[in-house]
Amino acid sequence: LAEGAVSSLVGVSPLGPAAGRGDDPRADRSTLAERLRDVPFPRRYRAREFNKPGSIFRELRLTSTATIRHQPRRGEKARNCALCKERETLYECRDCMVPLCTSQIRGFHETCMAKWHEAIDLTEEERSRSGAVKVKKKAGKEEREERKKKKGDGEETGSHEEASSGNNEEEAWDRYQTIT
Repeated sequence: LAEGAVSSLVGVSPLGPAAGRGDDPRADRSTLAERLRDVPFPRRYRAREFNKPGSIFRELRLTSTATIRHQPRRGEKARNCALCKERETLYECRDCMVPLCTSQIRGFHETCMAKWHEAIDLTEEERSRSGAVKVKKKAGKEEREERKKKKGDGEETGSHEEASSGNNEEEAWDRYQTIT
């Protein structure tokens, strides 16, 4: 390398030539909230955007301070949860502006809202929760079809009262067990 080329490389910041001189806008904005002001929030593929290493959105998701508290707020309309993908929710994170479930999914100890802000890697959590919700929906659909079938069988035999009175407690118990 020529002498001029070496001297031109000395002191070059990975942020670019303006870094360290006060010209870089990133150097002046020290807090996360200030840096987020100019960044548009993702409307699609939220889990992917909030999971990218080094992303400002990942930093936001995993940060909890006095000003960034990740509290749920009621949104304008029901949207699919960004983590489980299957359930509709009216609530979203106040800071992340992402729709997230605030009720537990059977088989999980934490809500999607809590797990979104705790999990380091969202991809595995997203897969497991989405699968659990799909299984639950399928079981509910099968249960409804079975009840319709039972109800139809009771009417055909003329003993609808007997069929319904004998199965009410049993059906109630089955529903209770699936809920808990």
